[in-house]
Order: sequence, then C-alpha cells, then structure tokens
Amino acid sequence: MKLRGNRVAALICLFLAAIATTAQEKEADSFKNLVRIQFDVLHLQNGLPVLFGQSVASVGTNLKVAIWPPTILAKSRWLPDNAIEVTLEITENSIMRTETIRLDNFAPKTLVLGEDSALGLRKILRLVPVIDDQDVKKGAAFVGQSLPAVSVKTTDNREVSLQSFVGKPLLLDFWATWCSTCRDSIPDLQRLYAENKDKGLVLLSIDQDQDAQNAAQFWSGQKLPWPNYHLDPALDNKLPGHALPFFVLVDSSGKVIYSRDGFDRDGLEQAIHSALNSTTTH
Repeated sequence: MKLRGNRVAALICLFLAAIATTAQEKEADSFKNLVRIQFDVLHLQNGLPVLFGQSVASVGTNLKVAIWPPTILAKSRWLPDNAIEVTLEITENSIMRTETIRLDNFAPKTLVLGEDSALGLRKILRLVPVIDDQDVKKGAAFVGQSLPAVSVKTTDNREVSLQSFVGKPLLLDFWATWCSTCRDSIPDLQRLYAENKDKGLVLLSIDQDQDAQNAAQFWSGQKLPWPNYHLDPALDNKLPGHALPFFVLVDSSGKVIYSRDGFDRDGLEQAIHSALNSTTTH
C-alpha cells in the first residue's frame, strides 16, 4: 500500500511539474509574441546618418524590406536558445546573396549594403529587436477615441481635415512609397473597396513620404479609384506611434474602432463588415 501511495505521489508531482512547465512555456510564448524586428535603412553621407526607410515585422514572418535597389527579403525565426536568427536574401543587378544574422539579448546588428567612396555614401541596414508592448497599449487605447483633428494636404497643397469625412465608415490607409508592404497591399485594398464602397465605405490613402511630389507621382500611376492625401511625417503626433502600413477604421459617429500596424487582411475585413452592419442597424 505504501509503495502504491509513493507511486501516486510521484505521478502527482510529475503532473504538477508538467502544468508548471506548460504555464512557463505559455508565458514565454506570450512574451515572444510582443517581439518585433525593426529594419532601419540608413544612408551615411560623410558619416552623418539619414533614415531612408523603416519596416517592422514580427519574428517568424517574412518581410520585403523597404528599400530598392537592392531588394531584400527578410525571414526570421526563434532559435532554441531564445536568440533570433534573421536570413536576408539581398538581390541587386539580378545577383542574389544571402546573409544570416544572429540577434542575441536584444542587441542590434548592422549590415553594410553598399557604398560609393566617390560620393562618401554608405548604405546600411540596421536590425533592432524591439518589444512593442507600449505600442500595442497605445494602439489599443486609440480604439474607442474620437478621430483626432488631423489635417492632410491635396496635391495642390490645400489643407483638408480628416474629420470632414466623418459620417460614414472611414478607412484610413497610411503608407509611403518606400514601404514595400504598403505597395503589396494595394490589390487587396482594391478588392475591399470594390466590395464595400456601395455599402457606404469611404477609403482615404495618406502618404507619409518626406517628398510629397514623389508620392503623388507614384499614386497617379496607380490609377486607383479613391483619393490620396499627404501627411507630413513631422505632424502625425496626434496619432499613436506606428509603423507602415498603418490602418485606422472610424465608424460613422467618428469613433476609432480599428487601429493596426501592418496589413491584416482578415482582421481588417471583419472590422469593415462590423462597421457597415452597425451603420445599417441604426
């Protein structure tokens, strides 16, 4: 009887240990879900850094880094020792090379992409692991608030208030020409707009390029059926901190009901349907 009791006790201990291990693993996974890799493309002109482009991606996802040329496909994954491995496929002039970078203890790493000694120019890719807990909280806090008073500009430099579009469900698409994910999302946005414009959805794209003319030329070539406006990146402090693309959905009363970095097609589609259904029931 005593032997059986010892076996039962041992089994209970193993069961409790398994529960504790599972809880720890879930806690670790929850933390990992907050980790992002920030890809900064810098131009060093005679030693002075200028930020050329920036993209952010979750660990475990693929990303076309926002720069051309070269084109860069970044793939990342967690290693068993909790380091992050990033594999970069860098293509320029039809030649591809592969670089593998290990990120330990959230320390950033840099990679020289190319340089022109005659111009004193060096192009650098900086990989920075970040924890976006604060951005997640800010983004979540933004939901439920009224759309802030933000003014954007037309191609002829007229100022327009975003609040002037309130009255129907309003989707705001913040983008930039250097953001490859922004460009890749255009076909899906076309489909979402075509399916929902007659139901009342208003879609505005808002570029945050440093050069408004460059964005206007790009937009003109796309022949898209909704307008684009320009927002000076230095004047977007009324919005929560965000990477690009950045989507904000506002209901017909002017309340923010969806706010997210990156393009989550399914999540955005569900939010749009919810906003349109809410409008029809009132």
